[in-house]
Amino acid sequence: MAGNGIVSMAISVLIATYNRAEILRETLEAMTTLKSPPGGWELIVIDNNSTDRTKRVCEEFAEALPIRYVFERQQGKNYALNAGLEKANGDLLVFTDDDVSPVAHWLMALECGAKCNPEALIFGGPYRERITGNVPAYVIEAVQGTVYFGEFKQREDIGSYAPGQFPPGVNLAIRKEVFFDYGYRYNVAFGPMRRSRVSGSERELLLRARQDDFEMIYLPDALVFHRWYPHQFAFGSLCRRAFGIGRGESKLHPPDVRRVFGVPRYLIPACLIELAKMFGHMLKADRAAALKGLLTLSRYLGHAYESYGHSWPVEAGISKP
Repeated sequence: MAGNGIVSMAISVLIATYNRAEILRETLEAMTTLKSPPGGWELIVIDNNSTDRTKRVCEEFAEALPIRYVFERQQGKNYALNAGLEKANGDLLVFTDDDVSPVAHWLMALECGAKCNPEALIFGGPYRERITGNVPAYVIEAVQGTVYFGEFKQREDIGSYAPGQFPPGVNLAIRKEVFFDYGYRYNVAFGPMRRSRVSGSERELLLRARQDDFEMIYLPDALVFHRWYPHQFAFGSLCRRAFGIGRGESKLHPPDVRRVFGVPRYLIPACLIELAKMFGHMLKADRAAALKGLLTLSRYLGHAYESYGHSWPVEAGISKP
């Protein structure tokens, strides 16, 4: 039985957060406009050892939202999500981030999709990026449509995800039996951990689900807006994100290639070529292309870093895919 077994309801929404109280406040405010699904819902905010006003912000919404606050001391987003799973009472567990603004009928669309597709275990909806504040145009040009920034929209109609496509982590719904009957948990080798990041957390879980032939359904009406802030477009922040993507790619898809000190040999010339191209763009004053090259180089370096001398931790609880 999911959670403490006291209450059964349609949906549990789980949000893990760390030291982003004011960003979380915007999300909770947006969620006050949600229309409740017929079966009811709850919101579980898992505070991953924050030192700011996260708990106080959650308390401010105690009357406006069906909110429950959970504290998880072990650092790492996936530790937090796994802790939240144990507290959830919903039949459908919905995972999103602390920087989203969903449309009013978001939960109703998810519940309706789950009821209309009883054979499916996993669901996802579209998301659209929303920049809050001013960001230089060349920075947007550099990241638009890349793995660092983009919108997800598969198609207009409800249907199964195509091979190679998966629900986005920011708008992901999974039936509780996946966790409590099949024993799935989030792999703690992935995910943000303070300022460190190994991207690909949801992709890793969904790859396992794909191997187990779990059907995944796309629900076009279950839309959320993913908010971005100017500080996230700073070079350091973007490079850390790219570096984390490279680390995740190394874990998810370790290439069967020749290696030098554990690092795929092809990455060495690839890094040198990208570095040369980046300097060429800088000489031409093409700032967008230079930044895109810097992010690509950061991604390669993240892949190399994870490949060199890093093994999967025992507590991850699963083997390499």
